[in-house]
Amino acid sequence: MTADTQIDILQGVDTQQRGFRLIIFAAIIFMVMLAVLVGILGWRNAVAVGSLRALVEANEATSEELRVQAFNMRQQQIATVISTNTLQNSILSDYAEVRRVLVQQNAAEIAPADANSALEAAKAYLRLGQRIGLQDERRIRTIVEAVPLPPEIALSDSEFALLRGVFLVRRFEDAGGAVQTGRDAGEHPDVANARAAFDQVLAAAQADRALRPLREFAGAGLARLDYIAARGANFNAATCNRLIETVSSSYTQGVFVPINIVWRADCLRKTGQSATALGAYGSALYQVYNIDELRVALERGDVGALTTAALAFEGLGATIISTSNQDAGNESIAGGLRHAVRFCLPDRSDEAERLVLARACIGRATEFRRRLRQTDIEVAGAEQVIGIALLRQGDYRQALSHAQSVDAIAPFAWNAAVRWIAARHEADAVEERRALSEARLFPRSAFNECELAPLLGEEMSETLTTLLEQTRDASQPAPCLA
Repeated sequence: MTADTQIDILQGVDTQQRGFRLIIFAAIIFMVMLAVLVGILGWRNAVAVGSLRALVEANEATSEELRVQAFNMRQQQIATVISTNTLQNSILSDYAEVRRVLVQQNAAEIAPADANSALEAAKAYLRLGQRIGLQDERRIRTIVEAVPLPPEIALSDSEFALLRGVFLVRRFEDAGGAVQTGRDAGEHPDVANARAAFDQVLAAAQADRALRPLREFAGAGLARLDYIAARGANFNAATCNRLIETVSSSYTQGVFVPINIVWRADCLRKTGQSATALGAYGSALYQVYNIDELRVALERGDVGALTTAALAFEGLGATIISTSNQDAGNESIAGGLRHAVRFCLPDRSDEAERLVLARACIGRATEFRRRLRQTDIEVAGAEQVIGIALLRQGDYRQALSHAQSVDAIAPFAWNAAVRWIAARHEADAVEERRALSEARLFPRSAFNECELAPLLGEEMSETLTTLLEQTRDASQPAPCLA
């Protein structure tokens, strides 16, 4: 091999090495540029993903807000439907009387017979819950506003105070007010003055034996004020304690007003004292069917008597469910069950299975609600408790079906809980999500755990807690009385 050949070979190798190095260098530059490009694309993608996530979260928040607003609007529509129906029923009831009053209307003079009629109407309103007719409303107003009373109107100071208390309560109710503070400072002037009037009657009856019969009516007036307060405060412990104390005080004086007994039982039930409430509801029903004037009023279709019966049957059914695992030897439970068998299953002489008995009592309550011409929404509000009875019986499929039928009429917090629990047991994931979505729209306070937990029983109450921790307002509930 000549020297020239070797040189040519070396030059060729050198040229190849330079070319190879150039290729490597170009590849490195390309890789760096590619890495930079990938980095830029990754950064832009991260920014885009972040923006998209923020947009999705904003859309979800907006969607949730819209769902809550739609839910609240539906609740307002339901309240409007109920109020409108109540007003329509009142107008229908008053129509015939309006015509009669227009024909009989004279000057605002009150005769002794008118005063007696007004007093009897006020007593029936307090004791039986009967509506006060327009004519007697006018008489009561004229007497209360007359200063001084004409000498021919022979009303004692206590009777006048009783009329004044009724007048103030009716004026307050007609104005659509709601007591929030009970005996505390700051309550509505009409309520405070009505309370003072009823207290005046009680004090006079305490000092004068001849006035003792008025104690029943004054005590009923105070109980009515306390019930309005408890209802306005969603039956919290403070207002319910006050109502229970007022009605129990009447018991010690031998005064037993059925609607007051029902109100006391409502507070006992809604604050978790189910066994005592069961006996009270049974006692109220016994009086409704055994006091002649109440039984006659019920047969006549009087609103007060029908309302008392509807509330008592509904409460009786609910407390039978709440106490279904408790000893039937308990005096209150045993008494309540005896009355339930008698009034809810009149064709049965034996003691029916408790949950079957409870469903029968709820059925009677819905009958009376329909006799009161209440809306389907109000009737469904009572029927939702049947779903809880079905849960306690272990019939989850039927409980779910029943809850769905109730939800088709109106949304209720308890019913949403029943749907969710039943769907979990039935492994129905779709319905479980739907029920959870609806339940989360309610504030935790709407579930009233003091009442709902005993209804569901210990095992399902733990499941309920899991649900309530996911509601809009998952704050800790107020303590129960029991």
